[in-house]
Amino acid sequence: MPELDVMGLLKKMKDLNPYVRTIVMTAFALDDELFKEYVKREIINAFLQEPIHLDDLRDEVNRQLHTYELRKNSQVNNKIKKLSELCFGQLNIIFNCSSSLT
Repeated sequence: MPELDVMGLLKKMKDLNPYVRTIVMTAFALDDELFKEYVKREIINAFLQEPIHLDDLRDEVNRQLHTYELRKNSQVNNKIKKLSELCFGQLNIIFNCSSSLT
């Protein structure tokens, strides 16, 4: 099995579940093109550089949890909307068929 670096692991996680939120914490400065691309594509959602203060970490985790909830709720609302449209479309077809029989 090929080795997986951190950036590859993050991408694989997002591929499996695009709603997963990621926070990268490091003591090193990241001025890497792949890092910039992952931030742009939202594979990396936040970045904290050491020294990390607990208040900053807590605030960032809370922001990411809030974003996760918003996105999941949006997905659920979209599924409900599609289901409603499908059901009402079916009811309309049934109504139109029964109307033409009378």
